[in-house]
Amino acid sequence: MNPKSVIACDIGGTKTLTALIDIEGKILFKERHPTPKQSAEQIVELVSARISKLPGSQGIDKRSILGVGIGVAGTVDMENGLVVSSPHLPFKNTPLKQMIGDSLKLPVLIDNDATLAALGEQKFGIAKGIHNMVMMTIGTGIGGGIIIKGEIYRGTTGGAGEIGHMVIDVNGPEDDCGARGCLEALASGDAIGEMAGGISGEQVAQSAGKGDQNALRVLKRAGKSLGAGLANLVNIFDPEMIVLGGGVMIDDKIIIEEAKRVVAETALKPNRDTVRIVISELGEDAGLLGAAALVIEKVNGER
Repeated sequence: MNPKSVIACDIGGTKTLTALIDIEGKILFKERHPTPKQSAEQIVELVSARISKLPGSQGIDKRSILGVGIGVAGTVDMENGLVVSSPHLPFKNTPLKQMIGDSLKLPVLIDNDATLAALGEQKFGIAKGIHNMVMMTIGTGIGGGIIIKGEIYRGTTGGAGEIGHMVIDVNGPEDDCGARGCLEALASGDAIGEMAGGISGEQVAQSAGKGDQNALRVLKRAGKSLGAGLANLVNIFDPEMIVLGGGVMIDDKIIIEEAKRVVAETALKPNRDTVRIVISELGEDAGLLGAAALVIEKVNGER
C-alpha cells in the first residue's frame, strides 16, 4: 500500500462516501452507503466500520495513513472538532472528531462538506489555480464553500458558506432551518421534488425530459431562484469562478440556463462579465478530495 495515503469521508444528508486517496489526489478505493439518520452514534458506527475495512475486507495498515479527513453537511467548528448543527443529520454540538478518532485511533480532521468540495475543486479540479472562488453544492440541500486569496474562508464561528440559507423570498416556503424562502427551500433537490407534488428531484428531471409541462415549470422556477442566489454571490464576492456541483439536478440544462440568464440580467457589472459559472469537474468526489487535501495540508504544515 502507498505509504502516503489519506482516508476521506463525505457524510451527506442522503449518502455517505468513504475512500482511500493518495497524496496526488488519486482515488484508490471508494464506496458508498445510505446515511443513517436516527442518531449520531449510528453515523459514527457506520463511518468507523467502513473506514476500518478499506480497501475491501483486508483492513488498513494504520502506519501508512496520514490521517482521516471528514466532510459533514452542517455547521462545523473545525478547531474544536464539533458538528454544531445540521438541518439533515442528527448532530447537535456533536464531538465528531473525538468520537471517530477514539474509534479508529487515527488523527481526524473535520470540516463542512461543501467547504471541502470547494477545496477539492481548487486543489484537484476545475478551479485549480483559481484564488477567488465560490462553490455551491446542490443535492438534498444546498451548501457552499468560499475561497478568498487561495484560503478557505470560514468566518468568525466557522459557519461561513451557508449559501443555501440566504433568503431569496421572505414569503416563500419554510425550510428545515426554520427560515422562509431561503435558497434551499426553493432550488434544492428536495424542494424541486416538493414543488412537483412530493416526488423526487430525479423523477422531476425524468418527467421534464419527456415533455411534462408541470415538471418543466418547476425546473424553470428552481433555476430562477438559483440564478437569484448566484447573482447575490457575484455581487458580494466578485469571484473569478463559481463552481456548481452536487446531485443530479445540477446537470439539468433547464435549471442552469435559467440561472445563468438571471445572473446576466441582474448581477452588477463588471462582476457579471468576469465571473465564470462552471460545472464541477470532480462531481461527487469533490468533497472526498477536499477532505484529503485538508489532511495533506495539515501534515505538510507541521513538517
